Amino acid sequence: MGRTAPIWRECLSALDIESATLLWQSTIDPFRRVYAANGCIYKVVALQHEITGNLRAQNLAGESAILRHCGGITGVPSVIAYHKSDEFEVLVLERLPGELLDKLDVSWPRLLVNLTKLAAILLNLSWRGISHNDVVSRNILVSPEGSVSLIDFDQATRTSFIVAIIRQFTGFN
Repeated sequence: MGRTAPIWRECLSALDIESATLLWQSTIDPFRRVYAANGCIYKVVALQHEITGNLRAQNLAGESAILRHCGGITGVPSVIAYHKSDEFEVLVLERLPGELLDKLDVSWPRLLVNLTKLAAILLNLSWRGISHNDVVSRNILVSPEGSVSLIDFDQATRTSFIVAIIRQFTGFN
């Protein structure tokens, strides 16, 4: 953790989530993290230090705007809050149930059911003119009850319905 430890302690203290669980840390950019606390997901960027912001289609403000546009779509996280200070940018999302698809041992029949549910989410996003642009197994949650969710909208963009459908279902950009 080295030189990043004081930065994250300060951030977690400011958010009043000192006991948060670290879910993800970028292997490339140690100043981007995702925490879980209080039934929410906290996507956090240390603005003075981060190095990969230009590699994303959206900063957290843009991701917040896209997710707000997707409000009400089952399987897409709702925005609780967005905050930006001189030091940190924070997007607070509802925590959806499930485990990452890439961590699960799923049978072929169950995988087909999950992919059908994912296709419904992608179709609903397309109707709203949103292309996720990063549909990979590490961005898909599957709950024990069988619900499917799509997370991590930092590569998502607004576009037309037709372009969104082509991107979502073929992978062409």
